Amino acid sequence: MVRKSDLAVKQGGDGRGAIGQIVLVSFGDLAVPVEKMTDHWERSGMPETWMPEIPTPLEAFQTACSDENAHIWDALSASNADMIEQWTRLYGGKVSIRYITLPTKGKKGEYILEQRVWVTAGEGEEKRITPQHPNIARLVFNKDADKVDVVAFPEFQGDPLLLNVEGVINEEYEYQKVIVSGRRHTRVLREVIMEDLNAVSLMGKGGVWFVPEDGREELDKFYIYLTEVAAQYKLTKFPTDMIGHNVYLDKDIQRRVAEDVRLEIEDRWEKLNDDLFKLLNRDVADERRRAEIEAMEAKDEADAARIAKMFEELDRRKDRVEAMIERKREEVQRMGRKIEDYEKLLVTKIKVERVSRTIPEGADGRAKMLADAVWKEAIEVIT
Repeated sequence: MVRKSDLAVKQGGDGRGAIGQIVLVSFGDLAVPVEKMTDHWERSGMPETWMPEIPTPLEAFQTACSDENAHIWDALSASNADMIEQWTRLYGGKVSIRYITLPTKGKKGEYILEQRVWVTAGEGEEKRITPQHPNIARLVFNKDADKVDVVAFPEFQGDPLLLNVEGVINEEYEYQKVIVSGRRHTRVLREVIMEDLNAVSLMGKGGVWFVPEDGREELDKFYIYLTEVAAQYKLTKFPTDMIGHNVYLDKDIQRRVAEDVRLEIEDRWEKLNDDLFKLLNRDVADERRRAEIEAMEAKDEADAARIAKMFEELDRRKDRVEAMIERKREEVQRMGRKIEDYEKLLVTKIKVERVSRTIPEGADGRAKMLADAVWKEAIEVIT
C-alpha cells in the first residue's frame, strides 16, 4: 500500500512546481585519481570548496598504515615460508602469520609493524601465539625525503623481510598520495555541499537529503562528476550514484521536512553549546594560571623575561578563545536563516524549543560576556 506522503514524491519530470528534491546518495569505496578529479573540476564550474580534499603526504602515510589498509601486508606472509614451516613443526598445526600496524602514541608520523601468529589445530580451533619478538620495525614518515623510512627493531636488523616491508609501504604511500577516497567525498558532501545548498538530512539518514529547488542546477553539476568520473573508480560492487525525486508540497511533506529541520537545528545548537562550554572552561583554566604567575617573584632578569613570556602566551590564548566565541554568533545566524528559509518554503512555523545553556563554574570576564551574547541571539533567532 502506498502511503499518502509517497504520492507527493514524483521521480523524473522537469520539476515544475516542485519545492525541491529528495536526494539519495551512495559513494561506496572509491579511489579517484587526483588528476582526473581536478581536471573535471576545472571544466565543471563547481565551487572549488566542493572538491573533495586531496590528501596531504602525512595523511597519505597515515592511510597507508591504517587498520583498514592491513591487506597490503598479505604479500609478506608468502615470503615467510621457512618460518611458517618451523612453527608448523613446533606447534603441530596449520600456522598463519598476519601483520598489523599500531600508531606510536604521541607521534602522528610513526607506526609500529607487528607480526601476529595463529595456529589452527584439532577441530579448527584457532589459537594466537605471541612470538618472542613480535615487533618488526618502526614505519616513520620522512617529510623531507617524501618517503617512509623502515627502522628495524634489533632482532630484525639485516632480515631480508625488511626489504619487502620497505617496498610494500612505500608503494602504498605513493598510491595513497594520488587518489581520493570515498570517505573524503562523503565528508565534503555532508559538511560543505549540502550546507551550501541549504539541504536538510531526512530522518537522520546520512545519505538521504531534502534539497530545496533553488539548489537543483548546482547539484546536477556534482551529479555529473559523481556518475561520469567518480563512479569509474569504485572499489566495491555497491553503486556510486545519486537519485533525485521531485517533491511537491502537501501536509505530510510539510510536517516531515519541518520536523527534520527542527531536529537539525537542535543538534547543531547542542554541539555549539558544548563548544562554548569548552572554550569558557579553557578561559577559566587560563585565568587560574594567570593568578599563579602573578604570585611568582622573579629572581633575576632571565626569570622576569620567562614570566613575561608566560603572560604573553596567556594573552594570545585569551584572544584566540574570544575570537572563537565571537565566530559562534555567525553559526547562530546561519541557523536562524535556515529556519526562516524553510518556514517560507514550507509555509509553516518551525518551533525549536530546546536551547539549553551550560556555563562552567568560575566563568567571567569578556569571554563570558561574548558567550552570553551568543546565547541571547540564539534565543531570538532560533526559538
